[in-house]
Amino acid sequence: MSKFIVYLHGFRSSPLGGKTQILEEMFPQHKVIGCDYFPHSPDKASQELLSVINKLLDDGVITNDLFIVGTSLGGFWAQWVSDRFGIRALSINPSLHPDDTLPSGIFSVFDQSGRQIEVSSKELTQFMDYKVGDESEHRSNCTVWLAKNVELLDSKATQNELFKKYSVRMFENGGHRFEQFIEMKEDLQSLIEQ
Repeated sequence: MSKFIVYLHGFRSSPLGGKTQILEEMFPQHKVIGCDYFPHSPDKASQELLSVINKLLDDGVITNDLFIVGTSLGGFWAQWVSDRFGIRALSINPSLHPDDTLPSGIFSVFDQSGRQIEVSSKELTQFMDYKVGDESEHRSNCTVWLAKNVELLDSKATQNELFKKYSVRMFENGGHRFEQFIEMKEDLQSLIEQ
């Protein structure tokens, strides 16, 4: 049965990035949607993600046929979508506290578009409103994959924060970009088709 896989890219990335294409190649039987949103701008990101998910649901797609994959800041949003809608999700090397770890300023997007994004201190503060806390009354169904050798985030601290709430799997290598993504096809397929 065909599923809908929604990929949420991270900070300074785009839906045209490698993981969207890899997911399309790995799972040609499923519909892959590379979400075009502004992950660094919480109010905008939440509205864009609500619009995408609600449109799919309005079109008759049921939550069991949806799967969210998010990397880094996209992992933050994957947890939020999972919590909000009860949709199964995979959060890879999630940025749990972008209000502390993201810098403000102007940054180039890592694609061929030449786009720049601006991150304000106001936007960083807004992330506090979107964190999924332990007290959430919603129905999160998220799996977390962490590489131990992440350069940008403390994977051990992330594991300690999440292991009581989610299924957390640690990997020796992979770095922030989770380089072994392609090799994880069977594991990912089992998550998608649960």
